[in-house]
Amino acid sequence: MISSLNLKDLFDGIDIYLFDQFLKGRFVPGMRVLDAGCGTGRNLVYFLRSGYEVFGVDESREAIAEVRRLAAALAPHLLPDNFRVEPIERMSFGGSNQPERLSADFADYTERKSNQATSPA
Repeated sequence: MISSLNLKDLFDGIDIYLFDQFLKGRFVPGMRVLDAGCGTGRNLVYFLRSGYEVFGVDESREAIAEVRRLAAALAPHLLPDNFRVEPIERMSFGGSNQPERLSADFADYTERKSNQATSPA
């Protein structure tokens, strides 16, 4: 007998856009994943449960405390320093700690944001 799959249990409350990326096969086990503006980690539950190397930043100290508790429960092998209180514009991840998958996307984002800030109206 096949048991029913409860997507809510598997993915928790992730954004529909992120769920779409799963369906398209954009994430594979073993990847490093960065959630910039991670909040309390609702988009990280599946990654934490599935053995991804997860990183997150958020400006809220309370949100990072919560995501660290979540990570400690679901992925105790991850260091608390993987989740940092800082703005995404000044993330301190670098070198071998920088998540590979999203680093180029983040660089493009910060460049566009910088260009918008300095462009004449």
